[in-house]
Amino acid sequence: MPGLVGYAQAGALLSLISLILPVEGKGKACLAVSRSRVAFRPLDRLKLAGRTPRYARKVASHATQVSVRSSTPDESLFLNQAPPPPAWKDIDNMRYTSWAEKVDIQGSKVAVKTLPGSLERGLYAEVDIAEGELVVGVPSSMILKVTSNPKERCPRGLVDEELWKTSPWYVKLAYVLLGKKKMRQKEWVPHLDALPTRFETPVHWEPTILNELQYDALIGQVNSQKEEFLRRFRDLKATNVGIAKAVNAEEFVWAMECVRSRSFMGPDGGDIQARNARQLLVIALAIAFILKGGDTGRIIGSVAAASIFGVASDLIVSQKRRQYVMPAFADMANHRSTANATKADINFWNGDVTVFAGTPVKEGEQVYVSYGDKSNDALLQYYGFVEDNNPNDVYIVQKCPDKLRETSIVKNGIGEKAFDTTIRKMKEAGWGPNLESLLILASGDLAPASALMMNTLLSGNPNTVSQWTDDLVKGTESALSEPAKQAMKELCGSELKAKPTTIEDDETLLKEMDNDESDSSRFRQLAIKFRISKKEILETAQRQLS
Repeated sequence: MPGLVGYAQAGALLSLISLILPVEGKGKACLAVSRSRVAFRPLDRLKLAGRTPRYARKVASHATQVSVRSSTPDESLFLNQAPPPPAWKDIDNMRYTSWAEKVDIQGSKVAVKTLPGSLERGLYAEVDIAEGELVVGVPSSMILKVTSNPKERCPRGLVDEELWKTSPWYVKLAYVLLGKKKMRQKEWVPHLDALPTRFETPVHWEPTILNELQYDALIGQVNSQKEEFLRRFRDLKATNVGIAKAVNAEEFVWAMECVRSRSFMGPDGGDIQARNARQLLVIALAIAFILKGGDTGRIIGSVAAASIFGVASDLIVSQKRRQYVMPAFADMANHRSTANATKADINFWNGDVTVFAGTPVKEGEQVYVSYGDKSNDALLQYYGFVEDNNPNDVYIVQKCPDKLRETSIVKNGIGEKAFDTTIRKMKEAGWGPNLESLLILASGDLAPASALMMNTLLSGNPNTVSQWTDDLVKGTESALSEPAKQAMKELCGSELKAKPTTIEDDETLLKEMDNDESDSSRFRQLAIKFRISKKEILETAQRQLS
């Protein structure tokens, strides 16, 4: 469909050109239109495109000593060894607000302040803010952006082209952020200086503290994240192109952490500059035609066709592609799942990011936004905090078939032979990886796909696999069968029993650590809060099943 729209748009534009530049005899009149390489927001690309030598020189002038790491993962790379700088403890809000106004950021009703007793900053209301009122508005020029478009071009001179093509969105956005940091662009310096210099996410924890999570699913994710950070950094350094010459490992990890904790996702509005240029071209051609005394009706029709097809093309593409943005100032807002409609929205037409109050906010209160439906796994891994009573939290039971095999339903009910046959048929149907994990929601219910899987595994009839496959594809929801309920009770009980501590033990530990503000203590407190949230899900599921 996008291709057809593009052809139609091109046809309308060519018909317009033919009206202005008619062909007489054998002579031909040609209009050459250069193809824009701009795929980021105007500021991002216009400052970099076509200036490789100057960019490379400027990056080199800001280079720091690069420490080349061996192939063995270095734990010290991820550990917070230095205290936060004073500037992080007390931001000069007047200076920051003045800067925001100069770069056309709307945010006069809020101030950026450090949260009491925390290293995190947030947005606080300077005056009462009514529901639906604009809190922050960020122009596209102050937004770092990449998209899911596989043809998106790398900013010239930033990194190796092939490396850019094979990197996921969050790595690309980290490259862009590092480019801004190394260039020290005047309009970006105040915001870059206001970004956190260190993080409390589990990727920075020592292994002994990481094990305090008592949750293999997240421990495995964090270890994979460490390996990826090191691998991506080595891939960057191996190219020795652009910022690769000037970035060290600590800076790279910093950028990756900033991106993961401060970016928003939305539909891709397309190349805004290219769309605007296309519209200006159409208007210019229309004016030229009118000045030549042409048929006004025909030109209006051609202009309308070109404009409509252009917008339609971008709208269709936006439904399939995503853009990932880091909006200056707005990215200071903290998360709360109950923030109702307070979300950061990306304007399709101009690329601006706006935040409107979902509920009334009193003067002095913090303005929260919702980062989306995120579990405590995601909040802790990427943002460094745990949300109490998180309605989007989940508990992942790993190695599900092995654990179900130990339940009384399998041993004394359907039998291991029927159970193993069902598993074999489900794997043959292509659902092998789905069998390994069971997802329990914060409500205590199983996720729909997990409920279907449990009913099928414990049906005692391997012939139900085909029906399970159809229901899974259709998204059919199913209530748990009695055998599945019994097995779930036993699973939850065995998961809780396998934990080294109970919720009561954990709460006692937290009270004992109240006055300890060391890094290791803060990390451990986060780990304990996290594992309490997981045990609460298991206990909720037990009550539901009873």
